[in-house]
Amino acid sequence: GRQISSKRSIIIFERTMKQIVKLSLIFSFLCCLSACQEKGIAFRQWSAAQAMKEAAEKQQAIFLFVYQDDRDPYVKVFFDEIFQDEQIAGFFEQHFVNVSLKVDKDGQAKNWPDLAKQYGVYQYPSLLLLDAQANLITDISQLGHLGYDASGNLPCRSQLLRIARLAHRFVKYEDDSFFTAENWSD
Repeated sequence: GRQISSKRSIIIFERTMKQIVKLSLIFSFLCCLSACQEKGIAFRQWSAAQAMKEAAEKQQAIFLFVYQDDRDPYVKVFFDEIFQDEQIAGFFEQHFVNVSLKVDKDGQAKNWPDLAKQYGVYQYPSLLLLDAQANLITDISQLGHLGYDASGNLPCRSQLLRIARLAHRFVKYEDDSFFTAENWSD
C-alpha cells in the first residue's frame, strides 16, 4: 500500500513539474515576443482629447504623424525604417506623446478636428508638432513633392530631423547628442 502511494505521489509530482516547466516556457516566450514588439516609436491612435490630456499630464508636445495610404512609399519608409530606429524611437518616446492618424479619402479623421482647416494639412503624409493644447508649433507636409535624393532615397530622416530640431528649441532640451550628422543622413 505504501509503495503504491509513494509511486502515485512521484507520478503526480512529475506531472506537476512538467506543467510548471511548460507554463514557464510559454511565459518566457510571450515576454520575449512582447519585448520584440516594443521596438520603435509606440504610436497611439488616440483622439485629440486623449492626446491633449496625456501631453498636459506629461508636459510634452504632441508628435502627430498623419497619413492616408499605407502603401505610400514615404509612409512605408517612415513606419518600416525611420520610426523603428532605436535612437529616433528613444528620443521621440522620451520627449513626445506620439500619435499616428490615418485619415479617410476626404482627409477626415475620427475624433480630430478638420486637419485642413485647423492645421493646413492637405497632403499626406504630414508631420505635425503640436503643443499640449493641440496648437500647431510646426509642420512638414507635401513630402511627396520632395522626391528622391541623388542616391535614390526618400529624404524621410532629414524631414523628421527638422521636426526634432524645432521641438528641441521649443522644449529646450539639454542634450544635443541626438542631433549628430550620423543619426540623420538619409
